[in-house]
Amino acid sequence: MNCRVGARAPFAAVAALLCACARSAPHAAALTGSWPQYQSDAAHNAVIAGGALRARWTFDARARINGGLAVVGRRVFLDTFSGEMLALHFTTGKIAWKQRADNLVMSTPVVGDGLVIFGTGRNGASGGTNKSFVYAGGAQTGKTIDFWGRPAGDHVLAFDAATGARRWVYRTAGEDMPSPAIADGRVFFANGDGNAYALSLKNGRALWQQSLGGIATMASANFAAGTLFVSVCSHAMRRAHTLALAPTTGRVLWRAPYGNCDSAPTYARGRLFLSGVAGNRAPFGFGSRAIIAAVDARSGRMLWVYRSKHARPYSKVGSSERAIAGTFANGIYFQPVPTADELLAFDPATGAIRWRFRSSGAIKMSPIVVGGTLFVGDAAGLFYSIDARSGRLLAVKMFAHPFATAPPVAFGRTLLLVNGTRVFALPFVHGVLR
Repeated sequence: MNCRVGARAPFAAVAALLCACARSAPHAAALTGSWPQYQSDAAHNAVIAGGALRARWTFDARARINGGLAVVGRRVFLDTFSGEMLALHFTTGKIAWKQRADNLVMSTPVVGDGLVIFGTGRNGASGGTNKSFVYAGGAQTGKTIDFWGRPAGDHVLAFDAATGARRWVYRTAGEDMPSPAIADGRVFFANGDGNAYALSLKNGRALWQQSLGGIATMASANFAAGTLFVSVCSHAMRRAHTLALAPTTGRVLWRAPYGNCDSAPTYARGRLFLSGVAGNRAPFGFGSRAIIAAVDARSGRMLWVYRSKHARPYSKVGSSERAIAGTFANGIYFQPVPTADELLAFDPATGAIRWRFRSSGAIKMSPIVVGGTLFVGDAAGLFYSIDARSGRLLAVKMFAHPFATAPPVAFGRTLLLVNGTRVFALPFVHGVLR
């Protein structure tokens, strides 16, 4: 078993905790298939062909689930705020294996070459240090990491997807909540210490590290068209920009305004779609205007920009996100606007709005589109089935808790969704949950 900690980890206790190889997991065939990034692909429409496959079950993790799900080889992978990383059997919802990290986990798991990758993350907002510290090492020597880093660091961890056996661990100074992306035998991610990284998927060895001039708090990496795209914030979260990086070297190819450190870029048809906010003070406290943009993925050239007219408040119900990644499907770009309690459907070429859907609460998750039906949940605990062409409401189902950032996944005729501490597998017929 290859249990390895990144070369910059100075703490023997951390190494002992994360790399203590207890009893080896029983032998099992390698899990085939992949889930290479947030919502599986660059367009974020997590719909997996599975014929008429249906399942119905509920799994209670007994801890908050904020990261998305990954589904590979009829296994459902998830992680929790209690630091647990789990694999469930898709057909029954029973636990296949369970592991524990030394910290809370809230990234979407990614899967490739028989390994499942998780990132841990604790900051001032989630119960870690609320003070700045100076990180003396790597590209951050002598620089202050504010709020999103901690002296003990955080970790990116790899496990055997079939058995749960730990394979390697890599430590960083910043929190590793943003989900990685896997491509060409590498694991790519940006995080809370202001850097992007590439690691060897096989053994966790560092391949390159690139300073970004800003932090990624929840914005997952997006790999598309042979390029790595990341969105970051700087200047106390008041400014945001998106970068394109060369995957072999980390070299910055271009940098464009817009996007957000909580919102992953979305790629489709040569365009990169960015979701962000312009924050400002208002009579109600802190609010923001939504800024949605499309740029040319090769050059970063701006194609169109949408700005909401009014600043609206944002809440911490469900999660604190003011911006969330959109989804491209059926020739339309679908974008939730958490600060306006609405979902917008854009013409991807012109930025013209095709329809608006008003929700009862903030939508803080990426939607998915199955056939002609869009599925999404809001912070009021309502889960919607919406006609994707017209924005017409088809059905609504009520749940006990607010929906946070974990988006739904469709596998065959089953919808997997997260509400509070529970994962639900629900069959659907003609776009309506049963």
